[in-house]
Order: sequence, then structure tokens, then C-alpha cells
Amino acid sequence: MQSLSEKRRPPHTDPAGNEASESGQTQSVAKGKLRVNLATLLIQAGLVALVILLSWAGFQTDTPMRIPAISSTPGFYNGIQNLEESEAGVFRWTDGAGEACVPHAGSAARSLVTTQISGAYALPLGIATATLRPGTGPGVTIALPPQSRHYTLLTGGDQQAGADLCLTIESPTVLDPNNNRALGVQFFSFTGIHLPMAGPVMPAVSQIIVNLALAFAAFWLMHLLRTPAWVAGVIVAGGIVAYGMAVATGLVPAGPGVVRMQVPVALGLAGAVAGLLGVRSITGAKPTLSLLQRDLLGMAFWSIMLVGGINLVQRANGHHSVWPLKAGVYPEPYWTWLVILPTLFFVGWLWLVMRLSLQGARTARLGAALVMLGAVLVPVALEVTVLGHDSLYEVFRDSEYDYQQDTWRVAGDPIGFLGRYVEEAPDMALHNSNHPPGSVLLLWGVEQIFGPGAVATSWLAIILSALSAAAALWLGWKLGGPRLALVAGAIFVAMPGHLVYSVTSMDGVFNALNALTAVAFFVALDRSAKPWTALLAGAFAALGVFFSYVATQIFFFGVAAVILSLIRAWHAEGRPSLGPLVRHMLRQSVLAGVVLVSFYLLIYLVSGFNIIEASREATAINAPVVGKQLIEGSVDQAFLPSNFAFYVKYLGANIGPYFWYLAPWGMGAFAALIIAGSRRLQGREPLNPFDLVLLSTAFCVLGMWVGGLFNREVERIWGFTYPLLAVVLAHYALQGDARQRQWRAWLFPLLFFAQGAVIKMLLNTAW
Repeated sequence: MQSLSEKRRPPHTDPAGNEASESGQTQSVAKGKLRVNLATLLIQAGLVALVILLSWAGFQTDTPMRIPAISSTPGFYNGIQNLEESEAGVFRWTDGAGEACVPHAGSAARSLVTTQISGAYALPLGIATATLRPGTGPGVTIALPPQSRHYTLLTGGDQQAGADLCLTIESPTVLDPNNNRALGVQFFSFTGIHLPMAGPVMPAVSQIIVNLALAFAAFWLMHLLRTPAWVAGVIVAGGIVAYGMAVATGLVPAGPGVVRMQVPVALGLAGAVAGLLGVRSITGAKPTLSLLQRDLLGMAFWSIMLVGGINLVQRANGHHSVWPLKAGVYPEPYWTWLVILPTLFFVGWLWLVMRLSLQGARTARLGAALVMLGAVLVPVALEVTVLGHDSLYEVFRDSEYDYQQDTWRVAGDPIGFLGRYVEEAPDMALHNSNHPPGSVLLLWGVEQIFGPGAVATSWLAIILSALSAAAALWLGWKLGGPRLALVAGAIFVAMPGHLVYSVTSMDGVFNALNALTAVAFFVALDRSAKPWTALLAGAFAALGVFFSYVATQIFFFGVAAVILSLIRAWHAEGRPSLGPLVRHMLRQSVLAGVVLVSFYLLIYLVSGFNIIEASREATAINAPVVGKQLIEGSVDQAFLPSNFAFYVKYLGANIGPYFWYLAPWGMGAFAALIIAGSRRLQGREPLNPFDLVLLSTAFCVLGMWVGGLFNREVERIWGFTYPLLAVVLAHYALQGDARQRQWRAWLFPLLFFAQGAVIKMLLNTAW
């Protein structure tokens, strides 16, 4: 029995020292958290100072900010009509008091404003003069010339108050009898330039606020994913410095409309932080929600995020409908009711695959064959019943932009064609001029075997596109065995990226090669992998680059896979295991690289085809197509954006459509798995192989996204990631007890198929 004195003894005098020890540990933990919190606050304060400093420096430049008439971004014009064409170029009519502005431009002691206008169409209407009024200053009246001419005015700070740089074009007007509008003069462009030599330029407060929002959203997103605060701070600070230097040196000028384009990105990052915080709170040590409740909650949240994000991008860019998908609403009511037929076919096929997936390894190969067959037939069945049999051949037969338009150039001499490819590229169809020559040569070869025509080439593209399902099967089998492989294959076949694009273009072929490259390299990194796997990865990579420059972006996936594999080995086995693993990975990487380089060196020696020169030419040719030359004139640096406004515009426009093709249920699953993986990293537990695939793929998408090389159409261009993510989704689906695993394995394919069917019925994706 315990004595009274023992009962009353203070905690720090406990003989065993347990309570004293626990108290000391608690105090130690509290002090550690305090130090971490103080360090985090100091890092954030440093980011604030850096953002403000570099934002100020970015405004102290005399880089012109040009707004051509063709720009459709809202906020640039007031009282200026819709776009029209003339022999002098595209223009807009003013309404007698048309105003052009560079918004959020800051305030300067002196500025130059230049406009290009014309009286060619106004003079015959009796409009002979116009008054140019910069900001609130006095106007200058000019006689309208019969041709387009530039006029430049020097303004003072009192004439350009606030953070906008504006010019009003005043003139008499004539009523247009055709559509009841007032016609003034022809407006072609407006350019504003601050003159720092006359005094410091005061930054626009709105620009500083949005810069801070971006920096903090990025910092907290990384911090939420268990990135140490100092690492997150270094990464964000590095991005800020890189952007600041690019703007300050004129390498990538700011351009007009930066704030407007940055807002969707900042809000999207903030929404991602909120979503991941929510996932972390409901998937803790003692989750209070069931798997179904978590899935439904995740779907609801990411649906709101995706709908809201697309809406923000539309508003920022002045577009409507589903512009970010580059696929206008184009329903086919005559065929739409037949969608019930491919739906029944898909459900029956899925039932067979799921049944075989439950019967073990003895039937798994039959199941894999069934998945490959479905990868061909399910998209074809959906295409034919919704859009008609003829639609299978529409792209290869009718499109003036596509690859088969230039097969005649090979002229029986593929080696000579390779040597001439860069020289002839500007005269080729669009998709040949901005791609490597692989597609033209492949389709030429098909014509030699089967004869000219769209039937053989279309079916070749459909069958080769199905190889992406083989990538999902291969990776799934390697990581989780036959059942997971079959579920992954079923999910991929149902994903809209495959349903839509495997039967409408060559993109499915490109994606198959790139997905096989990524899987082969991932497999080659395994300790037990033989050298031939690395050689195979290099061969796939060489073929991938021969068809599409997107294959170069697998570099991001490979780098992430190597780093994460080393982290996993460190946590699982400690430092002694890293030496042999590093040597193995280095050997495999070198072997893959040797195959890739040797392939193009051999082609160069045989034909003179230079892949680097071809990529530069293709990027320059593609610049006007994506709007670069319409903003700042000719593009001297092919791989750089014409200005930062152009770059950030597509940060929002690219990621939204890509996420839409992953769908709210996919986003919810990935968020849960990313949070689970970050917890393992924090606890220094080994990552599982699915963590490696998901995080490596996420890093690859991040690299492609911020790299800015691809603008628009990324829901198909980045489609090689879908087979990899299908494996991760299969892993997520096969969680829970036996009953939950059974219905969850069905859930994802059914939801994805429904999404793909709706896209096929309502949107025009055959381009």
C-alpha cells in the first residue's frame, strides 16, 4: 500500500522518474515545435521581403508592353469593337472614344504610349481627324492617314494616375447601318513603356499582392506535403529570383495582363492546399469516415475545384464554352441514343475482366489479353455508335493539318526525306512541321504495304494506341500481381484520355511509346533488373522522341524516380545499401542514355537529320499557332515564352483540362495517397512502390507544367501519364475489406467510362 507521503510527492520527485521524464520530454517537444514555428515565420518573412524587393525591381524596366488588336484578354479595351481583317492586318473599330490600357502597369514620372491606327476605312465615311489622349492629359489632334501609322506621345505621371497605362482615341463617328454600331477609326495596336530614367516606377499594389499570394500558396503546399520549411523556402525563393531576373534582364518581359492571369493559378494553389488539409484531417490515425464517405467527400470537393477553376480560367481569358479543353460543344443528337450499346458492351467486358482478376494467376494471361482487346474495341464501339462508322477515318482522311498529308514527300527515299526534313518543315502540314518525322515515315510505310487511304492508317493508330494498356498491365503486374494489373488495365481502358484520343489522332500512339518508356525505366531501376531492361527503356525513349518531342519530358519522371528510390532505400536499409543501389541506377541510366544518343547519332551520320535543330525549328514554327508572335512580335528564343503574361496564362489553361481528364474521383484518390506518402516520409518510413510511381508522375507533370513548353491540348499531350496513374488508382481501389475491394474495383472504370461517353457525345474532339 502506498504511503501518504508517496501519494503527495510532487511529480518531479517520483522515485522512478517517469513523470519527470515525461514532463521533460513534453517540454523538449514544445521547445522543438517553437523553434520550428519561429524558423517557419522567419522564412516566410524573408519571402515577403524578397517578393516585394523583386516586384519593385521588375517594374524598373523600359521593356515595351504591347497589346495587339488580336488580343482577346478582357480589360485591355474599352469602347473598341470586335476583331476584323483588312489588307493591312487585323484591327478593331473604335466607337469614337475607344480606350486601350495596360492594366496594373504601375505609376511612373514619365511614360511613352504608342498606338497604330489608320484612316483607310474612316476617310471614305467622312471621318478625317482623331484626338489621342494619354490618360487624363491633354489630347493631340491628328489628321488621319490613309494607311496605318504609329503615333507616340510622352506622358507625365499626373496624366497616368494609378496603376494603368492608358490611351483614348477620340474621333467623330458614323453609324454602321448593318449592325447599329458607331464607327470611329481603325485600331491596330497599343504599346506602353515606362521610363525609369525619369524616376522610380511605383509598382502596382495588385501585382505585389498576387505575387505574395502565389509565393505563400506554393510554400504552404510544399510544407503541407512534409517538405522541410527551409527546403520549401529555398525552392520558392529560387523561383522568385529566377522570375525576377528574367523580367529585369528582359529575357522574359512581364507583358500586359500578368495579374489577371496569375489570379486563377494563385486561387488554384490555395484550393489545393485547402483540399490536402481536408484530406489530412479526415485520414488521421483514427479516421472517423468510411472509405465510401471519404470518396464521396473528395469527389464533391474536387468537382467544385475543377468547375470553379475552369470558370476562372475562362473569365481571365475571355473565353466561354469549354475552351480550356480546346473542344467546343458539338453534340450529335442523331447518334447519341445509341450510346447504350457500347455501355452494355463495356459492362459485359468489365465483368469478364473482373471475374478473371479474382481467379488467380492461372487465368491472368487470358485476362491481360482481354484487356488488350478491350483497349481496341471499347473506344471503337463508343466512337462508331455515337459519331458513326465514318468518323473512325475522318482525321486521317479529311484533316489538312495531319501527318498523312506529307507522305508523298518521302518519294521512296526515307533516308533522303530525313535529311530534308528540317528544310521542308515550314511547308509541311501543321502537325508535321511541329513534330519529328516518325509519323510521316510510319504512315508512308503503311501506304507501301496496304496502299493509300485512311482505313489502314486509322486502324494502325487505334491498335498501336492500345499498347498504353500494356504499359498499365506491365507496371501493375510488377508492383501488385495479376489482380492489380487487370484492375489497372480496366481503369485505363475506361479513362477518357484513351476513349477519346486513341481513335481520333496519332496522340494515342505517342502516348503508348512514352508510357512504355517510363514503365521500362522504372522497372530498370529495381535492384534485380537486368541490363536489358535499361536498353529497352532507351530504345522506347529513342522511338518516342522520333514521334513526339513530348518524350523528352520523361526526363522529369526518371529524375524523380531515381531520387525517391534512393530515399526509400535510405529509410528501409540505411546508408550501407545506397552505394550498390547508386551504382546500379547509374549503370542503368547510362545504358538507356547510350541507346538514345546512339540512335540519333546513327541517324545523323546516315541521313544528316539533326534532332536538336529539328526541335528548335518545330518550336519556332509552332509559336504563332499558340499565340506567341501575336503578343510580342517574332520569337527569337524558341524555347522561351514571349512574355510572362503569356506563360502564366497557360499555367491555368493547361492544368485544368488535364485534371478534368483525371476526374474528381481520381483527384480525390491521388490526394489521399499523396498525404499518406507524405506521412511515411515524415516518419522516415519506406515509401511503397505506388508512392514512387505517383510522386514521380506528379513531379513529371509539375516539370511539364512549369516548363511551359506545351500550351493547350495537354489533356492529350500528357496522356502518357494515364497508364501510370491507372496503376495507382487500382492500388487505391483495392483497399479495405474483401467486399469493399470488390465494389471499389468496379467503381473507377464505370465512372471513367461515363465521363468519356459524355465527352464523346457533347464535345468536338476530332481535330
